[in-house]
Amino acid sequence: MHHVTVFSPRREAAAVAAMTEHNAELIGTLRRRTDALVAATVGRNTAQADEVRVELWQWCRDELLEHVIAEEEALYPRARAEAAGTLLVDGMLEDHATVRRLVADLGAAPDAVHAVAAAAGLLVMLETHLKKESEQLLPLLARSPYVSLADVVAGLHELAGEDADQLADSA
Repeated sequence: MHHVTVFSPRREAAAVAAMTEHNAELIGTLRRRTDALVAATVGRNTAQADEVRVELWQWCRDELLEHVIAEEEALYPRARAEAAGTLLVDGMLEDHATVRRLVADLGAAPDAVHAVAAAAGLLVMLETHLKKESEQLLPLLARSPYVSLADVVAGLHELAGEDADQLADSA
């Protein structure tokens, strides 16, 4: 039995909105945690800075890198199938390599100053990457006649946050 999906501009727009909101939450969380690391480092509270660094690193592993993996598995193959998507996906995969390296640098930072440098670099990299995702990748997929972005991200909390379940229910 074949499953037929009827294209719904409203559903596609809801998927883009859910992913954009989730991306903003990722940036907000990373910014707050980076600011906390900076504050502890500036205050020369070594124990607190190390605790904040470890918490940030764990969040990166548990949340941020799961988001990266979900993008690579769910979005990028479909975007690569679009004529305009190949080079975009190649660039975004390079971004992911940088994100992974910065997360590793954060985890291995020998002191708070190196941790701040890695976290700050990660914040800038992620802001740039998610801007490309929101302004280029998502519109490319949302207007594709061959893929339903809403179907792709339905149920994927790593990509659409809390709205992922609503997208799945509307299928």
